[in-house]
Amino acid sequence: MENEQQTSIFNFELDSTSKAHLQGIAQWAKINAIVAFVSVGISLVQTVVLFSKYGSANSAGMTSGLVGWVISILLNVLLLNASNNITKGLANADQNTFNKGLGDFARYLRVIGIICIVVAVILGLVILFALIFGAARGF
Repeated sequence: MENEQQTSIFNFELDSTSKAHLQGIAQWAKINAIVAFVSVGISLVQTVVLFSKYGSANSAGMTSGLVGWVISILLNVLLLNASNNITKGLANADQNTFNKGLGDFARYLRVIGIICIVVAVILGLVILFALIFGAARGF
């Protein structure tokens, strides 16, 4: 360990193992963002095909789909920026760029966590109402 080259970031030393782990995190974040962009593109094409086939019968579904695409694109732009900044910060030993990348990554995880909590609460309420209304109907 003592022979490893170290880089000082945040007033502590990053050895080659820590740097490799952070580079791996940045690489997988970039892969995740790119796959998500492709997924949004496929979903958009699928929606256009279905819209041309069936018309605009489900405008509420289109609106929620559009909101989902916008949120997904914004989140994945944030994730891609985080990945790029972490990679650049590590490569150039630039603390400001590295800090921006970690800040973007933390913001991405925070928003994903909030979305997961909101979805879990909504799902819990749907299940609760289904049980209540099912019991009221003698189900």
